[in-house]
Amino acid sequence: MILTAGRGKKISAAAVVAVGIVGLASSPAYAGESALAVSGVEIVHAEAYFKHETETVEVCDRRGEGKRAVARLKYGSTKRFTQTLGGLDTCKKNNYSIAEGTNVTLTVCVRDGAHGKFEHCATAHGEA
Repeated sequence: MILTAGRGKKISAAAVVAVGIVGLASSPAYAGESALAVSGVEIVHAEAYFKHETETVEVCDRRGEGKRAVARLKYGSTKRFTQTLGGLDTCKKNNYSIAEGTNVTLTVCVRDGAHGKFEHCATAHGEA
């Protein structure tokens, strides 16, 4: 698994606190892989979680500096966004319908407003 933070720089899971979680609470009926991405190296800004069993993305603001926490789930040519409106420990969850076995890329960032620049991004990979 390759994890990134900031400007696409490759880093280890320990350095960014971003990790792919393999088969959490999975049963034989689910062969997918969940993914957790946490933005920030020393200060956690936001985190996003893709749960393969339910095809759910949840993003949470962990800093409360007034910026939105944004998760982008990409699979194939499809991109889906889930975001908070800002505020410490606020979370937003969305469910998607993704074919089993599809590779997904989960990216979490923060941004100022609806169209602000993405900052403090981290990426993790999973499978629906």
